[in-house]
Amino acid sequence: MTIYHHNINNNKDGGGGMKWSHIRNTFLPEESFRSWGNYARALKDTPFRFKDRLLARSSDTTELLEMKALSRHDMKKSLNWWDLLWFGIGAVIGSNVFILTGLEAKYHVGPAVVIAYFFSGVSAMLSVFCYTEFAVDIPVAGSSFAYLRVELGDFISFIAAGNILLEYVVGGPAFARAWTYYFAALCNHKPDDFRITVDALPEDYNHLDPIAVLVLLFISLLTLTTTKGSSRLNSIASIFHLLAILVIIVAGLVNANPKNYTPFTVPFGAGGGIFRASKVVFFSYVGFEAVPTMAEETENPGRDIPIGLIGSMFIATCLYCLLAITLCLMQPYNQINTNDPFSLAFETVGMGWAKYLIAAAALKGITSVLLVAALGQARYLTHIARTQMMPSWLARVNERTGTPVNATLTMLTANAFIALFTSLDDLSNLLSIATLFIFMLVAVALLIRRYFVAGVTTKLDRIKLIVCLVLILGSSSTASATYWGLNNQNENGGGCWIGYVVSMPFWLIGTVGLWVFVPQARSPKLWGVPLVPWLPSASIGINIFFLGSVDVNSFIRFAVRTGIVLVYYLLVGVHASFDKAKEYEKKRIKELHHDTNPFEKNLQQLPPVVPLVFSPPIHNKSKNRQDTFSHLSLQPESLKRIFIYKYKIKIKMGRTEEGDGGIVIRGRRLFRCSKDDFLPEESFKSWGNYARALKDTPFRLKDRLLTRSLDITELVEVKARSHNDMKKKLNWWDLMWFGIGAVIGAGIFVLTGIQTKEVAGPAVVLSYAVAAVSAMLSVFCYTEFAVEIPVAGGSFAYLRVELGDFMAFIAAGNILLECLIGGAAVARSWTSYFATLCNQKPADFRIVVSSLPKDYNQLDPIAVVVLMVTCALAVASIKGSSRFNYVASIVHVLVILFIIVAGLSKADPNNYTPFAPFGTRGIFKASAVLFFAYGGFDGIATMAEETKNPGRDIPIGLVGSMAIIALLYCLLAVTLCLMQPYQQVDENAPFSVAFEAVGMGWAKYIVAAGALKGMTSVLLVGAVSQGRYLTHIARTHMMPPWLAHVHERTGTPINASVVLAAATAVIALFTDLDILSDLLSISTLFIFMLVSLALLVRRYYATGVSTHADRLKLVACLVLIIGSSVATSVYWGLSDDGWIGYAGALPFWLLGNTGLWLFVPQARFPKVWGVPLVPWLPSASIGINIFLIGSIDKASFVRFAVWTVIILIYYLFVGLHASFDIAKESESHQNQNDATTQLEIKDQPAGVLVP
Repeated sequence: MTIYHHNINNNKDGGGGMKWSHIRNTFLPEESFRSWGNYARALKDTPFRFKDRLLARSSDTTELLEMKALSRHDMKKSLNWWDLLWFGIGAVIGSNVFILTGLEAKYHVGPAVVIAYFFSGVSAMLSVFCYTEFAVDIPVAGSSFAYLRVELGDFISFIAAGNILLEYVVGGPAFARAWTYYFAALCNHKPDDFRITVDALPEDYNHLDPIAVLVLLFISLLTLTTTKGSSRLNSIASIFHLLAILVIIVAGLVNANPKNYTPFTVPFGAGGGIFRASKVVFFSYVGFEAVPTMAEETENPGRDIPIGLIGSMFIATCLYCLLAITLCLMQPYNQINTNDPFSLAFETVGMGWAKYLIAAAALKGITSVLLVAALGQARYLTHIARTQMMPSWLARVNERTGTPVNATLTMLTANAFIALFTSLDDLSNLLSIATLFIFMLVAVALLIRRYFVAGVTTKLDRIKLIVCLVLILGSSSTASATYWGLNNQNENGGGCWIGYVVSMPFWLIGTVGLWVFVPQARSPKLWGVPLVPWLPSASIGINIFFLGSVDVNSFIRFAVRTGIVLVYYLLVGVHASFDKAKEYEKKRIKELHHDTNPFEKNLQQLPPVVPLVFSPPIHNKSKNRQDTFSHLSLQPESLKRIFIYKYKIKIKMGRTEEGDGGIVIRGRRLFRCSKDDFLPEESFKSWGNYARALKDTPFRLKDRLLTRSLDITELVEVKARSHNDMKKKLNWWDLMWFGIGAVIGAGIFVLTGIQTKEVAGPAVVLSYAVAAVSAMLSVFCYTEFAVEIPVAGGSFAYLRVELGDFMAFIAAGNILLECLIGGAAVARSWTSYFATLCNQKPADFRIVVSSLPKDYNQLDPIAVVVLMVTCALAVASIKGSSRFNYVASIVHVLVILFIIVAGLSKADPNNYTPFAPFGTRGIFKASAVLFFAYGGFDGIATMAEETKNPGRDIPIGLVGSMAIIALLYCLLAVTLCLMQPYQQVDENAPFSVAFEAVGMGWAKYIVAAGALKGMTSVLLVGAVSQGRYLTHIARTHMMPPWLAHVHERTGTPINASVVLAAATAVIALFTDLDILSDLLSISTLFIFMLVSLALLVRRYYATGVSTHADRLKLVACLVLIIGSSVATSVYWGLSDDGWIGYAGALPFWLLGNTGLWLFVPQARFPKVWGVPLVPWLPSASIGINIFLIGSIDKASFVRFAVWTVIILIYYLFVGLHASFDIAKESESHQNQNDATTQLEIKDQPAGVLVP
């Protein structure tokens, strides 16, 4: 990068001259603009320079390295496929679809408008394919400008880019003023009410629009701050937009009339009308080209760009087609209003409120379009400026934000100025054909990229390539477009077909010629367009065909713009880019003739590299690939780049020894079934040892009762006992959908009906809200622990750290039993719902064995198969399980939204009277039952060990999923009670019967499918979480350590998962569903209460920090909190309507909390994320969970006591001694270094960093 220095003493103009020199060198630093004489010589040399730029092509490396370096700072690589997917959706789905659909359906194509949208979607996808291959191969901010510069040269790329920039400057203000229009509609005002009229200005420029300017300013400031922040806002807004569109679709289909689909294409004909409409609705798909400009900021272009671009176009196509179907099913096509088709269609079916939803969706769509455009346009301009064809000042990237500030502000200024003055009609008329033109050029460039490489392609192949391109472009595509345009006045879309018959064979000849006779000179590096040359050639033909449908005025505007761009290029751009290109050529020649090769010199200085031999093989955990190797040998002559940093390796498992010429590391085998795998501890080596251990039980129990584990022990030492690490593959997106999948099962479809009819009435929505607040308190406690101690043990690890081994194991043992019983119950319920979906009885899918006892003789093989399948998914890959779960959960949420929207369309507000027929007690009594509908989130905490960034991902995943679930549950409760009077709600199948009552009996199959999917996700998340829970217990040796093994390749706890799945399958195969339901106990509430208690202990007590007095005060306060909560719970269970017990107990709860808050200092604070309002929220969680325990029947307490005794017996005879031995062994090893081999590479690297 050249830096120009100015000598003040030699400057004749003083400070002012220096200032002008600085400005000139900022915008025009090239040699041609140093003086008027230089510029005159450059102008004289224009023909030569123009020829040079016309024939010279850039290279991938030039764009990726040299051009990017001119921005001085790199853009931040912070985007992934999720960001690009929503950027694509936000860029494409604006407000046009709500207008164009009605217009084309009424005047051109009728109900067949869906085919027009499908054809346009396929056409747009062809362009997306071409853009995607280029963006993966050349991931720079310039997008199409860079691609054309590499394949077609400077001149073509700048002419195309100049037209696109001018279209951006017109399109942005058009959308900004349209934003004001829809905002006014949403506020029930006219657009002019929000504009300022200035009579002194010309008529079409005197309605000033300050709102449009403010919207542009806000969006530009957002894009300046951070690209990731813009992405977050866009993804949230686009998700809501998507949901609004789905509501529109579902609400419309509820009121569908199939007769409106007849006739399907009459009177427009099957061809002309559809193609005429296709060329119009194609512009609904435009906007995706902004997404490739963000390739430079994408973490993994080879993976993220194809998913983001193709995925967003696929979603947009599906939504557009569904909207087209919905509109034409709601109204006959000839009755559609062309100005506001959807709003008026909803009004005709009695849903006038939908117009506000449509206006809000359009407003959001325009906002996203403006946001993505602001990002894309600035990056596009930035890369053009890097080539010096535009002032290089525009190429700068801000060091702190990593965004192109100068280019963004320049585009903002131009857009805001035009938006302030120019009317929307004038702006709409100025939109030109540049987008179609550049789509066509990118497809041509792709063919050239594949079939021509300088120095590789022969002269003969080059000639054949040119001939084929001429046939594709000229004789066929252009001829067809011209013929279509000249015959466009005919209602049949072109009248005679003879022109297409003549021109199409030339297109086929050109494409076949490429395919058969011209060998491809280059293959894509990572992702490529399939079926080359057919798909790019089809893209060329379609885009030229659409160009032929554009009116003459658009071509005139395009010609005028091209003339303006050409004048600028010949006077400025060509000279700036020529100078910069020659400067780079000189620099390369100088480097080639340099005497010393720094790379070879550095390699000579490398010391001998010691080979490392691993047995068994270990994995190279690189970001993009995973290679298994047994022998690793580093050879200097094979290295191209060497990045060596200071690091430390500690081997805590297995034996280590020095080998010949290197180091050999030997680990334990993964699977074996000897006694030492199940009982390897000293107490079980012989019967004598076991007898001595039993005799020592009191001492050992006291030790385990009083000893607490440490965070670092759980995170490092205990984890290491699995021999292999679980893979850190999960982020907040995975955890959020795991949470939704774990919680939303089939219970919601049954519990709502029972509690509505018998306990709470329509006020059941308040019961769900109270239960949600209660569950959220427990979620807060779990979240803080999961962030602080991100291990697979979940609550077991948290209790072990704060309350000791004994309490942790008693609680965990009860939870494991409940997991087994609950999993079996859900699996048998799966069969029942599957039978309903098939119009069969559950018994038809079960095998009756009369020789077995009555409640155990209906064998359920389907339940076993479902459990095995979910277990197989869980052990195969945690990321694969997550993908399956979030796809299924998204479908489940869409089903629930359908039920809500369809139900609310049949709502009767009179059904909400009386609101609370059973009073306040009914609300709280129902909430005690409905709390169990929120159970399952605790399993997400067991995945913390596999989470990439626990401090960020776990709070978003856990808290976010619970918020979504609470909202959906409340909406479902409202929907049910608005559809039917609460007295008529069916207890067994409330939603299905309610839909039948309003004439929508078919909806019961959707309800059944939703329940079936919900149970599948519950089983999957259960298999994932339970296996990890048992794994961590086994790591402490309280269960056989064989269960703690993590598989080396999959990174999953196969042993624990398979054992739990087998046990659950045996129970599910034999045991009747009624028996299983009765066995569900109080363990969940018990462990929720203990986790909240552990959180208070964690915050207020730390060994070596808390004083003896503080510890006594803590104990006293906890006794008050727990005691008052127990008293309240007992009083609730024994009393029906009294209040005196609560008045007596609650003050003690308040006293305990106040004492903690005022008199006991916190001994520890959370490192990253913490529960707010401590001690109040954890204490409230303790109180609520104990209160809910008091609502459970006596039989559950008896079962809980029996199982606790069984667990205690196992613990006293096995678990206690195993965990005691391993704890003492660990303590003795802490002072020994024999089992730890430490390899350390010092600060100075062994190699060199070669740029």
